[in-house]
Amino acid sequence: MKKLIYFLLPLLFLGLASCEKDDSDPYLAEIQGTWESRVLNTYLDVDYVTQYIFLSDGTFTERHTIHEKDQVPVKYLLYDGKGRFETNGKVISVDRFNYKYSANGNIPPDPLVQGEKEIEFEIAYELILDGTRLFVPSILFGGALIQEQTFVRQD
Repeated sequence: MKKLIYFLLPLLFLGLASCEKDDSDPYLAEIQGTWESRVLNTYLDVDYVTQYIFLSDGTFTERHTIHEKDQVPVKYLLYDGKGRFETNGKVISVDRFNYKYSANGNIPPDPLVQGEKEIEFEIAYELILDGTRLFVPSILFGGALIQEQTFVRQD
């Protein structure tokens, strides 16, 4: 009887281990990294750059900067947003909850923002992974329409 128990016990553990849910998402590795959208403002002759930086722990940073036209160095930082994300196939649900606005010497001073200011609020929306591009559909936020954007992988 002991031999039977020693034989069946490992089979029981093997059976339980094979029934565990596989939580790995193949799209998580595909979304990780830096994604960038660059829009030229012809009136001011500068590029508005938006970056999403997705990390493996389910968090991301959304960074908005202004650059001289076709240049890489940041002229100034508008704001950073931080949040969490989840993947469900090729749909990425994001939840932004913290922004840091910057009003350093490179930006004409904003009377409402002196130095840096952190603001916490929540906004949730979805992004769509389309092969090598990340697409953000238009969303309505605070009564304003935020135009759709397409991002390309930078790393």
